[in-house]
Amino acid sequence: MSGVAAFPGRAADLFCTTGEDGTLRVWNARHRNAHMLANGQRAVRAMGMPGCCCAVSPDARAIAVGHEGGQFTVWDAESLLCGVENALRKRAVSALAFSPDGALLAVATRAGSVDLYSTRERYRRLGGSTEIHSTAVTAMDFAADGALLRSCDGAGRIAYWELPALRPFRGHESGLRDVEWHTENGIFRLRAPRPGTRPLRVT
Repeated sequence: MSGVAAFPGRAADLFCTTGEDGTLRVWNARHRNAHMLANGQRAVRAMGMPGCCCAVSPDARAIAVGHEGGQFTVWDAESLLCGVENALRKRAVSALAFSPDGALLAVATRAGSVDLYSTRERYRRLGGSTEIHSTAVTAMDFAADGALLRSCDGAGRIAYWELPALRPFRGHESGLRDVEWHTENGIFRLRAPRPGTRPLRVT
C-alpha cells in the first residue's frame, strides 16, 4: 500500500487505499472489512497501473489517484468507475489535494512539479510550476478559504501559492501568520517567510 485517504463527513467510517498491485480499494473502518458497493460487490477496482497516492473530494463523491507514470485518474466513489485520466507529467505523482469546496485539485510529482486543475471543467489545467521544488513534493494543504496552497518537499522546502493563478506567494509574512488550513498534511514546523521569498525552509 502506497496511498491512503479518509472520506469526509457522513462517510467518515470509510477510507480508500491504492498501491503497487494496481488496485483502488474502499474500506469500512467500523466493520473492519471491505466496503460494499450499492450493487453488492466489494469496493475493489483494478486500475491497470500502480497507484502512488490518493485523495477524496470534500463531498465524498470522487477519488483521485496518482500513478507511477505521471498520470492521475478520478473515480466515482459510489461505483468505482473511472471518469477522468490525465497524463500531463512523466514522473510519478507523489501528492494530491482537493480544495475545501472541491472545485480544485492540486497534483504534485516526484520531480517537484505542482499543477492545478478545475474539477468543474472536467479537470482542465489552470496552471503549473516546476521552478520551486527540486525534489519530490510530499504533502499539500489548501487554506480553509481556498485562497492559498501550501506544498512541502522531501528536502524540507515549503512553498505557498496564491490561487487560482498558482503564483508563488509574494506578500508579507503577516499574511500567513493567521491562515487557517483546511488540512495539516505537512509534517514540519514552519518558520515564517521573509517578504518576497518563495520557498521556505523548516526550522
